[in-house]
Amino acid sequence: MVTINQFVFQRANGSNSRVFKRGFTLLELIMVVAILILIAALSIPALSRTFTSQKLDKAADQVRSQMNRARIKSMKTGEVHALFYELGGDTFRIAEFNSELQNILDQRSRRNEDQHQSNVDFGNDRLPRDVRFVGHAVEEDARASQTMSEVNADTGQLLPILFYPDGTAQDATLYIQNVKGDMVSVNLRGLTGSTSVRRVEDQGAGSGRR
Repeated sequence: MVTINQFVFQRANGSNSRVFKRGFTLLELIMVVAILILIAALSIPALSRTFTSQKLDKAADQVRSQMNRARIKSMKTGEVHALFYELGGDTFRIAEFNSELQNILDQRSRRNEDQHQSNVDFGNDRLPRDVRFVGHAVEEDARASQTMSEVNADTGQLLPILFYPDGTAQDATLYIQNVKGDMVSVNLRGLTGSTSVRRVEDQGAGSGRR
């Protein structure tokens, strides 16, 4: 025998079950989709910014690593080495200065003539996509002037930073920028060969070699 309370309870449960089984209405689904689209629209720019920032940090680490490698190779071989880079480009490499410079220049000339490319591909090292060398400041010391005078070549935008067998180098700063306009500087202290990276807030960084 079913009591009145049990009958009311069963009716209530049956009613709730039927309401639950109806699921979402079309309006509710549209609202959920709209919220998801809004969240995605707000998240994508932030993720993109983070990704481009990471590429800039990676570029700075690449250049620092090659600076350290050039210093070590010069000390081991007893020959002046250089980090070659193209201002406005994304490629760079290290090599023994006197023996490699003309070969690099010849390669640049061939590529420009054959493929009309604006960027010089003179090595296997390349900055991440959409990251470029946009400025520099390299100290011209007496040893650098003498070393460069021994190589009679017009380097154009192909520029070296010299590393000497005694572990020193030219004081230098390279400015690297991504497509968002974010910029970092890779700083080389010539006396000790130590390197550092910092964010550049002032977009008026010098682009001339001194």
